[in-house]
Amino acid sequence: MSYCGQERYITDRVFAFDAIIHKLDDVPMRLKASRLVGRLIELNEAGYREVPAWAQKKIRAFDPLLCWRFDFERNQFALDRFDAERKIFCTISYWTDRLTEGDVYDAICLCRKGDMQKADSPEDYIRQKDAEAAKIEKANSDRATDKVLGVVDSLTDRQIEQFVKTEQAMHTGERIRPYSNDAVTLERMEKSGAEIPAPPLKPNNLKNRRRTQK
Repeated sequence: MSYCGQERYITDRVFAFDAIIHKLDDVPMRLKASRLVGRLIELNEAGYREVPAWAQKKIRAFDPLLCWRFDFERNQFALDRFDAERKIFCTISYWTDRLTEGDVYDAICLCRKGDMQKADSPEDYIRQKDAEAAKIEKANSDRATDKVLGVVDSLTDRQIEQFVKTEQAMHTGERIRPYSNDAVTLERMEKSGAEIPAPPLKPNNLKNRRRTQK
């Protein structure tokens, strides 16, 4: 059986372990550790065979370098991606002990969301994320504007006039106490404003926010 063109299924964990073995001076210990590495590779290959054919086919259709593997130590399915440069499989994440259609779909969404390899450069990837954040921020702003306009449209001319006078009075420092329908309308407008979702934080905004909190 071939694993992305490789004869053995070597994960990043096995690769790191094997690198340590070559630094051991104790020959008996090195031989014992080498046998352990061989056993881990066999478990990886057995875990690959444990995956339902339909799940492997679907994840490969999305990205031919992706594959599922059952991790016997964790008793979970691992999602691996083949690193063509180092010739090893790198684990992306772990899932449940039983794969479903929903799990495979979520895995594809996870890979699509965090795939930096499709970007031309790290800067291009950041620009894409900034554009996505700006799109979400605009959608939230438009939704908030629609809510406010909906409240304003429901007001009568008299109510609008009263609110204008109230706003002017508040700027001059006068104390305002709304009653009856005016109080209800004010409450509706405050509630509408409170439901406005916060805009998504961009990396630079998050740094500034942390800096001001110190």
